[in-house]
Amino acid sequence: MNVRLTYRCDCVSLTVADDGCGMQQNSGPAGSGYGMQAMRWRSEAYGGSFSATAAETGGTVVRATLSLLQHR
Repeated sequence: MNVRLTYRCDCVSLTVADDGCGMQQNSGPAGSGYGMQAMRWRSEAYGGSFSATAAETGGTVVRATLSLLQHR
C-alpha cells in the first residue's frame, strides 16, 4: 500500500494505491452502498475532484483533490 499526501499553495491531494486484486465490478447490487459516491460528493462540494481507477500493475488507485483557494 502506498499513501501520498501532496500539499500545494492551491490544493491538497490524497492518493492511496494498493497492489491487490482491484475493485470488484459486481461486488453487490448497484446502489447498495454510498462509500465511493459519498467521497466523490464530498470532494466536489469543496471544489475538488475524486477518482478511483484500476492501477496499471493491478490493484486500485484512489485520489481526492481539494481546492484550498475556494475557502480562504
